[in-house]
Amino acid sequence: MADLAFHDNFGDQSDGNGFQFEFYCESCHDAWRTPYERYSVATASNLLGAAGSLLGGILGSAGNLADRARDAGWRKAHDAAFAVAVEQAQQHFHRCRRCHNYFCASCYNPQVQLCIGCAPSVEDEANVAARSREIELAQARAVQQVEKGKLSTDDQVRCPHCDARVQKAKFCAECGGALAAKAACGSCGAELAAGAKFCAECGAKQG
Repeated sequence: MADLAFHDNFGDQSDGNGFQFEFYCESCHDAWRTPYERYSVATASNLLGAAGSLLGGILGSAGNLADRARDAGWRKAHDAAFAVAVEQAQQHFHRCRRCHNYFCASCYNPQVQLCIGCAPSVEDEANVAARSREIELAQARAVQQVEKGKLSTDDQVRCPHCDARVQKAKFCAECGGALAAKAACGSCGAELAAGAKFCAECGAKQG
């Protein structure tokens, strides 16, 4: 087989009767498959073999000759079919000018002629960074609320009198103090005055 552009990202689906190949994007691994191309000599060999069997082997030698010719002919036809398949695949995939691998349209940036691994989308990376920061801030607020006993994930609260973590109830099971929850800012977790429409700490409007 000739040294062609695709060398490690294709699959050979060929059989004795024809040729077919699959090519893969080297990022998402989506595949594109060539149409099945029938090998004409295979049909002739099968017909000769069947005729030889029906006539008691009279044509058996002709079938053997066809099989021997088919071995060399098949390999040559296979290589030629693969060369054509590579040319077709190059119309479906794009080669990154940096890593030199092949990628589908979804994993390739045509403006810079690079794959998304070598040249990630600035907009996508900015969105990911922004979302990561939002998660970090939300986690920090949640930690503050848990530490203040205003948020719980296991049906427990922190007693404002003895600092014990107890089950939600009207009174603390450890010290008997009232566990009535005070209003807290949904943004920063600060304690709110009764009926407050805005947080005195961060200014966030309270719903």
